[in-house]
Amino acid sequence: MAVLNVTGTWWLPENPERQVHGSLTFDLKEGGRLALDGILRRPEDLAIAEPLPGGGTQIAITEDILEAAGDYGRIHGKCDGRAFTLDGCFQIRSRTNLIRHVGNELIHVGQIFDGVWFSANEQAGGNKLEFGVLNLANWVSRSGIEESIRVENEVPVGHTIKGETMSPLVASVPTGGTVALNHSISVGRIDSGVSIKNVFRVEVDLDGFKTIEDLTDAASDLQDLVSIGTGDIAQFTSVHVWHSDLAARGGRTHEGGFDFYAPWSAVAPNDRKPVKPHEFYFTVEDLGGVDFLPGWMSVAARHRSTLGRVMSTRYASGMQLADRFINRAAALEGFDRVESGMAQGRIFAARIEACFELAGKPFEAIVEDSARWIQEFKHHRNELAHHYGRRMRYSGVEQHYLAESAYWLFVFCMLRTAGADDAGLEKIAQNQKIRHLGRMVRRHF
Repeated sequence: MAVLNVTGTWWLPENPERQVHGSLTFDLKEGGRLALDGILRRPEDLAIAEPLPGGGTQIAITEDILEAAGDYGRIHGKCDGRAFTLDGCFQIRSRTNLIRHVGNELIHVGQIFDGVWFSANEQAGGNKLEFGVLNLANWVSRSGIEESIRVENEVPVGHTIKGETMSPLVASVPTGGTVALNHSISVGRIDSGVSIKNVFRVEVDLDGFKTIEDLTDAASDLQDLVSIGTGDIAQFTSVHVWHSDLAARGGRTHEGGFDFYAPWSAVAPNDRKPVKPHEFYFTVEDLGGVDFLPGWMSVAARHRSTLGRVMSTRYASGMQLADRFINRAAALEGFDRVESGMAQGRIFAARIEACFELAGKPFEAIVEDSARWIQEFKHHRNELAHHYGRRMRYSGVEQHYLAESAYWLFVFCMLRTAGADDAGLEKIAQNQKIRHLGRMVRRHF
């Protein structure tokens, strides 16, 4: 599904005189594509003219020049008065008539900044980022909507719905800045009348200018938390970056900010079935509210590679079961390496045992016999990781439940380290899907 489709003129920041008409599209599966009715940079633009003995000059078009000509990096554009900066751009294909100097090309676009022109060598970024994800309003579990029914003679005669924006929920980040849950009311028209709903967005302010990578890393860490809590893929629905000096720039679209588009790993399938709030593993209130978020951000930043590894096993629908297992095993091992400070000198089984101790009593809802589970988990991991060459010792069912319980062991350790107490973890343990997982684990191990 296309989420962006605009047409306008495009040029290279270092050569604004050569502008080419074309269309930019972005969708969650294909990413960004720029289709141009011309060529932004011809190979001969990069070639060095050499004088000929009898007068005149000649140029040599080498393979290196041909490749460099289509490696654009950054492109500027203007569509319906909106400024665009495109990053990570390279030519996918082109058709050129060298005699007539005409042609067209298709360009891959890595990142899209809608509402700003960043100069050729300027670092893209901003002062804070605000984003929305699927299920966020229900996960926050607060509402600015009130309903009342007027009754006369025991008969309902009136129904009033009132929506009011609530004040932001804000918590301080220890390293500087804040994280906030911002609320608004959305009113829309439908065939039979008017619809009204709560809208929440997460605002991350990391105290001063940060690169787009730093901002989106923090946003992705919080997105992972929502995905874990809801048991769904918390796909981004919007990403907006605020930039303090955009008012001084030409081409700005938004007051002080711009929209950001990029290919994300957390993309919900088209046939996704919405998850109901009672099916969530936990809400933010179960963990202590907005005050829990800075702790999660701190732990997630410390374990970003292992967190990403684990969440990829949820986000990548086509991942093989063995790959899910080995990624979760490696993440648990990596988690203990960081938390214990013992990069060496501790065997795999001891690292997993330390994770069990950290997860604590609530995790017994899944695994009661930790010693047996660790032994089985270790043997299975060794066969996969070290290629012993023997026939796999477990059926697909057993492998599945080992992998699923390993996922939740990692989650419990992350939540516990971030500040979740037994009450919050017990809420997870009482979830019907967790209780079913526990029964299956106890049956097989």
